[in-house]
Amino acid sequence: MDDEITTFTIPGEPVAKGRARAFVRNGHIALITPTRTARYENLVRLAAQQAMGARTPVEGAVALTVNAFLAIPSSWSQKRQRLAAMGFLVPT
Repeated sequence: MDDEITTFTIPGEPVAKGRARAFVRNGHIALITPTRTARYENLVRLAAQQAMGARTPVEGAVALTVNAFLAIPSSWSQKRQRLAAMGFLVPT
């Protein structure tokens, strides 16, 4: 078993996965992924490919840790912003 660790950073603000839209085309159901989601998925794929380099893709189970760093919303009250800045209030 290979316990190799691969670490990479995806630049920019994280993007939530958008819901695919379904429609009927030529009597068959087709799905379209929202453009914003597709772009971000491609960005994640590129960052992962660059981090992997020439190594072969991982097969089997993997462990994954994600650290997402989000800006504190300016619409929050000053109290909530202070709590978030101190680490007592985090996004869920």
